[in-house]
Amino acid sequence: MSDSHASKLDNATRLACPMEGATPELGPPVLLASGRIGRCVDVHAADRSVYVGIKGQLMCAHGEKLKSISGWIRDDTRLPEGAPRARATSFTSVCDCDDVRGLYAKRPHIKPTDWPKQPSSLYDFLENKTEEVVGHDGYRLRFALVNPRGVDVFVNINEKKRCRHGNSATILERHRKRVGPPRGRSKGYPVCGCHSLATPQRQDGVFSYNRK
Repeated sequence: MSDSHASKLDNATRLACPMEGATPELGPPVLLASGRIGRCVDVHAADRSVYVGIKGQLMCAHGEKLKSISGWIRDDTRLPEGAPRARATSFTSVCDCDDVRGLYAKRPHIKPTDWPKQPSSLYDFLENKTEEVVGHDGYRLRFALVNPRGVDVFVNINEKKRCRHGNSATILERHRKRVGPPRGRSKGYPVCGCHSLATPQRQDGVFSYNRK
């Protein structure tokens, strides 16, 4: 992941996050890199932000939970020295956490009424929270997250995923397979280097197929 992508993730997830030892006051709801909504609880002693999700479970700054991170760490220990992490090569998550400190501790001051709510409209939720651009078709797009392949994923007013240039996943696939200049339906769509709009499919995430 590039430095700019890492910086964007860090800035988005640490927004108004209470520092360790501060008065317990949760941060505002934000969209994390896993596609889950979270509210920052505090910053752990290891300088890692801890978030609470819509079901009350604690998450890292990337929006991943204790069980997933523990499993990835276990898988990493089985890899040859110097080999890339399995979670990176499988494009499962942008999470690079190598410990789970801060995700075990109970936070008795957090009540169910403090848990963030799943937004009925992701587009509305992102208003004034993230970057906004205008696609080639004139529609406004709001930045959602950087996916595991390092692509900036935006959503339009119809909750459809688009790249920064306004292309859908279908158009990106057509551009990827084409030979020569764009023709037919692909003509008129900007050719860009974005190669995938795939986002994490967490059951409690905003991009889940099971979301109601």
